[in-house]
Amino acid sequence: MGVCQGVRMTNKQGFGEWFGMMGRYWAGLDRTGIGNVQWRWRPALVAWAFIAAVYLLGWGDGTVSAFRYLAEPYPLPARSDANVAGMIGGWVTVEIPVIVLSLAGIWLFRQRIRAQPVRAGWARQLRTFFVAFWATAAGFVGLWFVGLAFGQSSSGFPPQDVTGDIMPTLNVLDFMMAGPTEELALLALVVVALRSTGHSWWVVAAACVLVRVPFHMYYGWGALAMLVWPVLLMLLYRRTNAIAAIIAQHAVWNWAGMMPVDLNVSVKITVLLIGLVIFFYTFYRDDQRATAMSVAAAPSR
Repeated sequence: MGVCQGVRMTNKQGFGEWFGMMGRYWAGLDRTGIGNVQWRWRPALVAWAFIAAVYLLGWGDGTVSAFRYLAEPYPLPARSDANVAGMIGGWVTVEIPVIVLSLAGIWLFRQRIRAQPVRAGWARQLRTFFVAFWATAAGFVGLWFVGLAFGQSSSGFPPQDVTGDIMPTLNVLDFMMAGPTEELALLALVVVALRSTGHSWWVVAAACVLVRVPFHMYYGWGALAMLVWPVLLMLLYRRTNAIAAIIAQHAVWNWAGMMPVDLNVSVKITVLLIGLVIFFYTFYRDDQRATAMSVAAAPSR
């Protein structure tokens, strides 16, 4: 139970004070290094155009295919890059350019306002890695719940032939590439570009949903319930600035998804339980820190 000015929360007014105290404390935990920037239409237009260009390069075709399948389901064909040359060619022409452009955009937009992000040390990165699993899990639980409630089926990834000496390994790496590509382009770039050009966090949250959900629509309309995933990741990134951990979490999530079902579930449940312990420990610690700040700021009687 939280404590506000040394009084344990036991009544409605006390809980209101506690929520207000925690809200003020969390509001100050913006480690992106980007404060309030005045909105101007030219920089804002550049930010949106840059985000759109990177999105179209990385997920334009996938978004079109997802909505085509949603409108009229059809047997998904085998991927055209299901061979060594095709897969490596895809990395060279799509994934690597997306990563490079995203990193360049993040650096340029930060430089524009001389942002000074708070460096995430290894301990914070490790904690963020485990907690981030809950954001991804929340999205897929939402997808599953909607499908269960409305009897909607969903499609998985297109099948492909991965026989051969090296193709299975390349296939795993290809799925793990979603970590750096999606989290740099669809999370870090979106947050930095929009916040550095004066957009509110509400707009940033909407943009994170707008670029994350559409190319997942091959799962069916239930994919709309996945909007909680990018929003939670945005909040986590805002609080920690631990983008490396969020990238690693996404890559490991996809890697585990390629394991046998029992092993996949076991790995994810184990990581989720660790993340739950870390979250509640962090919440308790924040409660104590916020209480101390509130007591220090309270007028003496």
